[in-house]
Amino acid sequence: MAQHSKLHSTFFLITFILTVFMFGLTVNAGATVEQPASIDGVSTEKIRNKIKLSAAERACLEEHKTVTVRVGDWPPFMMTQNGISGISIDYLNLISSVHGIKFRYLTQKNISWPDALQSISDRNRIDMVPTIQQTAERRKYMAFTTPYQKIPWVIITRNDAEFVGSIDDLRTKTISIQNRFILQKKLEQQYPYFHLKIVNSRTPTLDSLKDVAAQKSYATINALPVAVYFIRHYGLSNLKVAAPARFDDLKLAMGVRKDWPELASIINKTIKAMTNKDVAAINNTWPSVKYEPGISKQEAKLLTLAVVGVILFICGLFIFAHRTLRRSLAR
Repeated sequence: MAQHSKLHSTFFLITFILTVFMFGLTVNAGATVEQPASIDGVSTEKIRNKIKLSAAERACLEEHKTVTVRVGDWPPFMMTQNGISGISIDYLNLISSVHGIKFRYLTQKNISWPDALQSISDRNRIDMVPTIQQTAERRKYMAFTTPYQKIPWVIITRNDAEFVGSIDDLRTKTISIQNRFILQKKLEQQYPYFHLKIVNSRTPTLDSLKDVAAQKSYATINALPVAVYFIRHYGLSNLKVAAPARFDDLKLAMGVRKDWPELASIINKTIKAMTNKDVAAINNTWPSVKYEPGISKQEAKLLTLAVVGVILFICGLFIFAHRTLRRSLAR
């Protein structure tokens, strides 16, 4: 039974590697973060000419010429270390160029993620966030754009941790999760018996990873490119991507205060007017993570045994069928 579980986990890990490849990450030994270059191939004028705004949307642009956006360190989508940058920021820069909106940024040093969500709900300080997933609760106080990025969730553990093939293997473990992060509610609802350590700090993603590195928690769960970037950038060499988290992919959208639905509509029209080439131009400008989750020697042996077993089983069936046929003909 234990070996069967190991084989199941190994096959699931292979599926995960294929998912990483399909997501557009190059599988390679180790990891590298490539430096961004200037964005080429995105025509602001062509995008502007495709968009037809309603009277209400034009009035929104006239009334709200400056929009306050909360950003944090969630690379490659948002980075604040050397100015405000990232994939999501490039989308905002494009929207600004097309419509003349001025975006004013507040970082995690100014306001935390939970406080930013509360501020949008209260409509008193933050007007929008560029990376968020829709939920029924958030729709009560936010208007959302259509998703513009889709990324998988992964489990992060220490290199010396016991084998983790799926989220079910964390049943008795402590998991660090960002406060009011989308996964907090998912875990509380679907795995109420898990022990969650809620991280409520200015840098919750990094601090969750540091918890695992320092053995304060057994694991954390985050978006694949974000987790790998932090691990490499901050030298957390004792951490690894252990397995996929088996949740639906994170669908990143932009969230706007509920009383400004026209702004969400304007952003939607802008994103819709972008060609596949425009999207690729932005994505390819920013850090490309190359990472191989890796299969242990034991897992490789189990996989080899599984393949050999299947081949022998098929050969056995063939021999049995052949002998049965010969006996029938002899009669």
